[in-house]
Amino acid sequence: MKTPSIYIYSILFIISISLFNSCNGSKSLSQHTTENSKTFTDTVAFDKSSRFFQGIARVEEDSSTFFIKTNGKRVFENLIHEFQPLDSVSPTNNGMLSLYKNEKKLMRIVGNYGMLNDSAEWVLQPEYDTIPLLYDRYLKIEKEGKTTYANSWGNLMIAFKY
Repeated sequence: MKTPSIYIYSILFIISISLFNSCNGSKSLSQHTTENSKTFTDTVAFDKSSRFFQGIARVEEDSSTFFIKTNGKRVFENLIHEFQPLDSVSPTNNGMLSLYKNEKKLMRIVGNYGMLNDSAEWVLQPEYDTIPLLYDRYLKIEKEGKTTYANSWGNLMIAFKY
C-alpha cells in the first residue's frame, strides 16, 4: 500500500508558498492606487503608527505625534474631540428632546481649532480660538473675541458679529 506522502508534501509546499506571498505583501501599502484612484502612504515608514481610519492615521516621528491623510500629508497635531453629527432632533412627550445621531459619519475637532469630516476634508478651517461642542447639538465657535454658533455638521447659524 502506497503512502500519501506525495500529497502531504504537495499541500505543505502550496501552503508555504501562500504564507510567503502573504508575508511579502504586508508592506505593499506603500504606494498603490485603489479603485477611487487615491494613493495611500505606507505608515511603516514612521517610528510608530496606527491604521488609517476614515482617511486619517496617527503617526509618530522623532518623538512628535501628528495625524496624516492617506496621501501622506500632515493634517493636524492634536485631536480635541470626535463626535457623530445629528441628523434630527425631535421633542418627546415629557418636554425633553431626542437626538438622532448619524452613526455612519464622524466629525473631528482638531488642534488650531478646525473641524474635519469623516473624509478628512475641512468643514471649518483650522483658524479659530476654540470650538467646543455644546449639549451634543451645537458648536460654539470663537475667533478674535467674536462668537458664532454652528450645527453639528459645521454649518454656521449666525454670522460672526459679536
